[in-house]
Amino acid sequence: QGLAAAAEGVVVLSIIRDVFSREQQVQALAWYGVATSVPPAVAPVLGAYIYLWFGWRMTFIVLAAVALVAGTLIAWGVPESRRTAPAGGGIGAVVAGYGSLLGNWNYLRHVLIGGAAVAVQYVFATGGPFVVVEHFRLPVTYFGYLQALLVGCFVAGSLVAGRHVRGLGAHRILGIGVVAFVAGAVLLLACHGLGRETPWSFTVALAFIAFALGPVFATVPMLTLDATGVDTGAAAAFLIAGEMGIGSLGALLVGALYDGTSQPMVLSLAALSAVMVTAFMLRRK
Repeated sequence: QGLAAAAEGVVVLSIIRDVFSREQQVQALAWYGVATSVPPAVAPVLGAYIYLWFGWRMTFIVLAAVALVAGTLIAWGVPESRRTAPAGGGIGAVVAGYGSLLGNWNYLRHVLIGGAAVAVQYVFATGGPFVVVEHFRLPVTYFGYLQALLVGCFVAGSLVAGRHVRGLGAHRILGIGVVAFVAGAVLLLACHGLGRETPWSFTVALAFIAFALGPVFATVPMLTLDATGVDTGAAAAFLIAGEMGIGSLGALLVGALYDGTSQPMVLSLAALSAVMVTAFMLRRK
């Protein structure tokens, strides 16, 4: 599953890069974000009913059927998008390509922005249930509703990014996402620091952050690949690996700081907002 997911993450970005124009890439990435955000919200509910009605083994049968349908559609409906022959050189060329990326600050800063956005999802998945159930003493069902609300906010942010990219441009769309992210993090930090934290303030702040992820995920891949002259596949692979690595660090951070309160999650999101805004501001032409 890990190998398949890695291939999907790299190849999808490469295909979008090959097939669409600059503005269309943001729109395609926005819809891609919507498509990948809805299943995590629906799957737990669907999986619960599959388990209740048919037993746990049916889950694997359903997933196998979905994979078979997806594979068939890819084989029949997705032609080769690359217009030039693949570059040769073997492992040495691959290593050299990754080395050039490590020296490209404009590329790396976009990887940091994307990584901070991915880390938000990891932080919420790790710390969110404990904050909702143990800190705020809310029913478990509230967490499900909260997750559905945040997915809706993310979808809204993605659609806004896709709709307005032609008029505002990718950099401004990304700026809107960064500002919304910082606004949510500041609201979280302020309410927590002043002792005025409530489930409502917590939800509103996370809604800002979830909305912000839409513009960020819709623009970061394109801007990241624009910042490099190496092979698109290598640049996309390094981007995905960097995002997943930073996201994992976010999950480890909120887990290591766990104290039964919302503070680890609040501080982790505040730190991620600082990383995101710093990387966005330190731009080199």
